[in-house]
Amino acid sequence: MSHLKAHATKKDRQGRLRWKLTLAKMLLERGYRDRQADHLFRFMDYVLALPDEMEDAFDREVSKFAEESKVTYFSRFERKAMERGMERGMEQGMERGVEKGLREGQISTARAALFDVLESRFDKVPRKLSSQLNKITDADRLRTLIRQAATVATVKDFERQLAS
Repeated sequence: MSHLKAHATKKDRQGRLRWKLTLAKMLLERGYRDRQADHLFRFMDYVLALPDEMEDAFDREVSKFAEESKVTYFSRFERKAMERGMERGMEQGMERGVEKGLREGQISTARAALFDVLESRFDKVPRKLSSQLNKITDADRLRTLIRQAATVATVKDFERQLAS
């Protein structure tokens, strides 16, 4: 009985391979490209799963067909590599975005604190000074200016320190 089951399983795999090859060729012949084809091939990989050696045979056969037909086909390894590359790119982009957001948040907070100190000490911040302070994009520099704003006697003294 187990011999029959093993034979049926092998026969089933061969049938899945034939179906998968037929479908893949049809998709390529009909001009499916890019994301659409990628989704369809992933669906086929899921529904018509094959052992690795048969997947390799499938990729060889479809690659050969694609080359002869002058159409683009990405093997499952290429598709997986592209997916991993996109995932890594997204992760790196998110990390950079978070870092940039933190830096901008620190700058914005320090700038707001600087204006608060200047306004609480001197009532108004001259427009020219406001413009100069809004151009500063270094959070450490802004924090230093907060300490100076808290200790200078006049706005003019602060403007002189800023200029130096």
